[in-house]
Amino acid sequence: VEASELLGSTQAARMRGQAGTALDAGDRANVLVERALAIEPESPFGLRLKAHIISSSATTELFEQGFRLYDKATLASNYLRRALASDPDFVPALAALAEYYRRFEWRWTEARTMMERALALDPNNSDAHLSYSYYLSGAGRCVEALKHSRAALAIDPEFGVPVVVINERAS
Repeated sequence: VEASELLGSTQAARMRGQAGTALDAGDRANVLVERALAIEPESPFGLRLKAHIISSSATTELFEQGFRLYDKATLASNYLRRALASDPDFVPALAALAEYYRRFEWRWTEARTMMERALALDPNNSDAHLSYSYYLSGAGRCVEALKHSRAALAIDPEFGVPVVVINERAS
């Protein structure tokens, strides 16, 4: 839980232009995640956090290596698959892997199925709503996408999802 909170602070620090603070928090989070995975190597929560660390280059080491976005995402997806092998209903990993499939492998049917499953399991997961809104937008279902984007923002007001106000009668 502490590692998760630290990772949340890395995003806030980066948005404020405090890269050094962000990397320090990421380094501390990574140490905690590594300790947790040493105790329970197939912990879905630990594996999801490790995937997040990799995909966001949250540590000093990862940041300095300068991996391409695709390479980071692909490496992170391996941790997400392990998390789902351990717990097929772990919503954070379902939503993240579905987003990877949609964005990097163009496996839209599988991505949609996983996103819908994640939302059925946990309708209050802001990540699943956001991923599904991207999917729906790309599929041309923009009004539905907006509803899911608004749901993500309502669940987590600090989420940072820009929501465009449209004429409600048009929706």
